Amino acid sequence: MAYETWVGPTYLSTWAGTLGVERNQLAWLTALPILGSLGQAVGVLLFLRLAKNISLKHLCLTLTLFARSLWLIPLVAAWSGSKITAESVGMIGVLAAASSAIGLTSTSFWMAWMRTLVPAHQEGWFWGGRNHWSTIGVLCAHFFSAVWLKANAGATAFEVLLLLALLSALGSLWLLSRLPAATKSNTPEVFRFEFKRLQEPQFKELLLFAGLFHGAMTLAGPYFPYYFTRELGLNGSHVAFWSIMAQLGMWLTSSFWGRQLDLNGGLAFRVLGKPLSVLKLGTILMSLSPLPYIISNPPVIQWVGPAEYFINGVASAAYAIALNTLIFQRTRGNAFMSMTLFSAITAIQGILGASTALLGSKILDSFSSTGFQALWVIAAASRLGVVVFFCPKLALPSSASSDGSQPLSNSASDLAHELK
Repeated sequence: MAYETWVGPTYLSTWAGTLGVERNQLAWLTALPILGSLGQAVGVLLFLRLAKNISLKHLCLTLTLFARSLWLIPLVAAWSGSKITAESVGMIGVLAAASSAIGLTSTSFWMAWMRTLVPAHQEGWFWGGRNHWSTIGVLCAHFFSAVWLKANAGATAFEVLLLLALLSALGSLWLLSRLPAATKSNTPEVFRFEFKRLQEPQFKELLLFAGLFHGAMTLAGPYFPYYFTRELGLNGSHVAFWSIMAQLGMWLTSSFWGRQLDLNGGLAFRVLGKPLSVLKLGTILMSLSPLPYIISNPPVIQWVGPAEYFINGVASAAYAIALNTLIFQRTRGNAFMSMTLFSAITAIQGILGASTALLGSKILDSFSSTGFQALWVIAAASRLGVVVFFCPKLALPSSASSDGSQPLSNSASDLAHELK
């Protein structure tokens, strides 16, 4: 996750703001990597036949290594003294898209691999624990970035972050290689995408919600670091420090969210006797997160930013763990159905994410001096609209359970009905 942090949209956008990249270039730099989510669906189809002869583990590791090694190209170019131009910014966007497409292809096979290893009664524990420990890596990445960018304010400081990203990638690959491969008894004999099954209600509602919510999030998401550094004149270290606060929120609550999802059949937990949906709680908080930045006063934002990022981290953990648990919950007994659902979700997220990122740039251009404030309001409204109208229930009736999932307990079923 440290690797994903350093080559992700936060530091690409921060780098662009530090470099003084124009808004029209920023749009492509943020939209192109998102299109990698669409490319992974093609990638899975290309490599799916190999899964008959090569283990999911080895396929995942090989693709991951190739995706991450692409970032050696800009690192070598930077060390050779190449100047950064408008064309090179665009090429970095293309490279990020290619790396994302290949990396997400490996993640699709990773989902199928993990689906064969994780017991049904520990799905929330798995995603909560994974989120809890991976957050430590992200915390370390942001902490180092905050210190490093504070001491080295120039754009060349990002070369060191890229080097550390590649070293982190090697370390994570080594750890991933130590996990056991899927046993033959747990691996499905049918190696294919079951696209027709995506029309079933339990898959369709997750597909629709995850795609639309991601699109609403990327309407404004890529522009926050640029806004802080270019428009408000804040140092990139502020973005890194605030990101630390977000990761702290995720780290402190990830295990809690995972336990609650397992204890209540993947549904919700009760507060003062009333059911509270983990997914809805997280997405509502995330929907409101752009509103504090309507205040375009740097001293005020310096105080507001850390608190808002912390709360957003808590909400992001709830959303990610609940969504991934639901994917596993609704694909029990069929590892390749989990890959089909994940690939379809990320493909739709890529299309909508890239489209809304470009739409965000159009909103900025439509308002002369208040473009960012208008973007924050529109983004918050669109996120909240998706949550209100499309957020799925956190459980299915036992009759609709898919692929051999066990019926819910009576208490869990009662809670599911209260959430409808």
